Amino acid sequence: MSEWISVDDRLPSLTSRFLCIGDAGSSEIIVFLAFNGGGGKFKIKGRDCSELVTHWMPLPAPPESVKCPL
Repeated sequence: MSEWISVDDRLPSLTSRFLCIGDAGSSEIIVFLAFNGGGGKFKIKGRDCSELVTHWMPLPAPPESVKCPL
């Protein structure tokens, strides 16, 4: 699996989803999935959450053996 990348070192350049870790305040650490709409803006459901993100990593490819029933 990939290593965590600090937003101070590099921001993702691709428009895609990323696993993010962030500081929610009060010493709380959160892990969440966010979308990068370009320009280093991390978003959840269209809302900018960039101020929370401290580190990110690309999502791995899904397993080939999983089949969607739909």
